[in-house]
Amino acid sequence: MNRFIAATLISLSPVTAQAGDPCPITFAVHDLGAPDWLVRDDLLGALQTQIGWIGMRYGDVTGGLNVELVYDASPAMAAGLQIGDLITAIDGVDVSDPDRADAVFAGMVAGNAMVFTITRDGKAGMVLPMAIGFHDPVIIAALNAIGTQDCRTARLVSDSDAERAALLAQMFDVNRGFRCDDAHEALGDATYDDLYVVRASRRMLITMPNWGTACVGVGALDGAQLTEDAVLAALGPVIDSYVQDRFDNP
Repeated sequence: MNRFIAATLISLSPVTAQAGDPCPITFAVHDLGAPDWLVRDDLLGALQTQIGWIGMRYGDVTGGLNVELVYDASPAMAAGLQIGDLITAIDGVDVSDPDRADAVFAGMVAGNAMVFTITRDGKAGMVLPMAIGFHDPVIIAALNAIGTQDCRTARLVSDSDAERAALLAQMFDVNRGFRCDDAHEALGDATYDDLYVVRASRRMLITMPNWGTACVGVGALDGAQLTEDAVLAALGPVIDSYVQDRFDNP
């Protein structure tokens, strides 16, 4: 099974904006899952690439892993993990060594449980059981691929059921087909840095309001095809105009 990327995102160096500087170029990535007439877990289960999902970002510090971000609606948030926690062990394995931590995360299996031992506010030995989630690998790959580009940063956004339903209604035509050409126009009143992804059985729709829309075959972003270059190529028609505008109008 291809585990393209660890479910835990490593923090990037901060970017400082200056006058006339387009940086940082931000992206709010919305995983809209699949339309209600399709079962998202079945779609993800059919992929070659399976991603265990915790939903946190950390930095390596002396003594463990310092939690820098906890994503909304993530297993980490459900378990009670907080920004500033120091993870010292996972399933009894000391993770003060970054290589050992990477090995633990690489062995995660969606649906299993892991026990995190943390230090919080100077109190050591707190234990947090955490169920490993199952996330769309393209979303995780996109968050990481965007973050590798100069002065770009991406965050994962959780939408309410009502918000998701309203968004999806604008992204499909009356025959339940993707609006591959003009979904970005239908969503034109959304926030300028919003990036939306919807998955179906054969294709994914990626759209950025006011800027662009692309439909990508599922096989083009799965298994050995799920590389950083492939993700950036899929995002290009959607985000390039936005990025250029940020440079032209910082």
